[in-house]
Amino acid sequence: DMFSLNYDSALYYYLKVQEINTNSADINLKIGHCYLRLSAGSEPAKGIPYLDKAQQLNESLKGQALYYKGQAYHLQSEWRKAANFYAQYEDLLDLEADVEQLDQVRKRMEECRYGEEFSKNPVNAKFENMGDWVNSRYREHSPIISANASVMYFTARLPNTTGGYSDSDGLFFEDVYV
Repeated sequence: DMFSLNYDSALYYYLKVQEINTNSADINLKIGHCYLRLSAGSEPAKGIPYLDKAQQLNESLKGQALYYKGQAYHLQSEWRKAANFYAQYEDLLDLEADVEQLDQVRKRMEECRYGEEFSKNPVNAKFENMGDWVNSRYREHSPIISANASVMYFTARLPNTTGGYSDSDGLFFEDVYV
């Protein structure tokens, strides 16, 4: 299954296959999923037409397509659209058999409510490169500052990661730094 590969590469090949067979529901679903997971993450909504087509071609993919469309809008801070697709997905789930999926989609819907609320009162923030002692050519993110502002914690994906392992996208696992 190409889902275990790099999403950028997988998307390239899925699009090639889709040129030959535009009516494959499975390929359209996978293309939509890849757009959600691209490392650049800049255009998740590009996958929505593919998800629509997958759902149109195969009704049994409706749940996945709805959830992915919710994610696409969620990633673009389109809270109401995302919550609407999540709610449609939730309606398809079985209260007894799909407990884990129900918990997950309800969490996503709650995130949308928070996102919409926080968007009403944006906070002015300044992002600043901390220099070579913190920033590198690799991915550093999720900084947390202690209450007294004396310590900063952050995660980074560096080659010297504990164990030296990387994920399916070829990025090193994250370590926490102080």
